[in-house]
Amino acid sequence: MMTVFANMMINSDERFEHLKDSFESFKDTSDDWLINIRGKKRLEVIAWLKERLGEKANFFELLDESRGWTVNALEMVRQAKNPYVMIWIEDHMYVAPPQYLQNVLMEMAQHKADYLQYSWWMNGLYKQYFDDIERTRGNSIDTVTIGNDVWKKWQAEGKNVQLISLLGIFEKNFLIKMLRYDRYMLPMSVRQSVFRVMSILNKAGIRFNQKTAYHRINRLMRFKMRRQPIETPHDFEKEPNRYDILPMRTSVSHRELFACMDDDDDPAHRSSLMTRGMYPVRNILVPWDSREAPQRHVQVKETQQKGSSAKEAYTFFSSKDVRHVLCREYVRVIRGKVRITVKDRSIDLVPGKGAAFFCNIPHLIEALDDSEIERYKPDLGLALHNLLA
Repeated sequence: MMTVFANMMINSDERFEHLKDSFESFKDTSDDWLINIRGKKRLEVIAWLKERLGEKANFFELLDESRGWTVNALEMVRQAKNPYVMIWIEDHMYVAPPQYLQNVLMEMAQHKADYLQYSWWMNGLYKQYFDDIERTRGNSIDTVTIGNDVWKKWQAEGKNVQLISLLGIFEKNFLIKMLRYDRYMLPMSVRQSVFRVMSILNKAGIRFNQKTAYHRINRLMRFKMRRQPIETPHDFEKEPNRYDILPMRTSVSHRELFACMDDDDDPAHRSSLMTRGMYPVRNILVPWDSREAPQRHVQVKETQQKGSSAKEAYTFFSSKDVRHVLCREYVRVIRGKVRITVKDRSIDLVPGKGAAFFCNIPHLIEALDDSEIERYKPDLGLALHNLLA
């Protein structure tokens, strides 16, 4: 029922690791995968996916960035075998029960839905935008028709609702229609020239809001002014001012489907899996036998009486620029015996032995005997954020 579409740039080991975890979280939901991998890790990623997908995947070699993300995407989507297409983003992971996504897709077809935003649940905030709008109700989703009336209502209430996100499941023909419209856009230099002229007018004493004026000019030009480089997908997304795509049938899930691994998007709503202590999902507790102190860590020695324990959870993701960093703490036993537990995994440590764990995931340190330990905590020069253990 759903084709998975991926036109990704994978340049780092970290992005590749995210892709692996994302794939594993929903790998059995589709029999049709359209994949175009660009970037330094292209061959490694393709080999890894081919081994797991076999004949279910169609791999593309659309590497000419000058064609633009939209043009390459259109060529791929036309080959989708299923009525709905999901745009796969490698750092978002499926978190709902296994069958739930299939129920969502069946109800989207029943409701004749054009689109569903599958991530950025924002602790339920996204769903609230639709609470007071007439809808078609289902067991897994509700579906609303967003027309000019709904759009004007949101504007009057000051609700800046993203109309189309890249993180979407689209009715195939609706997606093709959007891609066709966007494939011919003016270069970014036109937008830059418009703002340059407006700045000159402002300096000459003709005062006006440049942002408002830009949106009006872009509207007159049928929203053809590009905001981002042609090789990126960002212009595909439709902000609240893009009411030209209305009306559209939008479905809203009753529960969170996917969550971003390493970005809260809005720091006011801690929703990323890292911030919630739910990611990483692999190698969360491993032995550590190195004699060398880890770099950019601070050593702290502690004594513990037999039977005492410390249950903790903390993270260092205080800046959006480094929130994605996977920080580990390292613990070594000097004397005694200690047990470290992270989720459902435990390691017993005796003198000279150590373990490492991601410090954003709740962990328990128990003294099985009177003990002394040395702990190496990350020191990134950032404010410490404590989470509930």
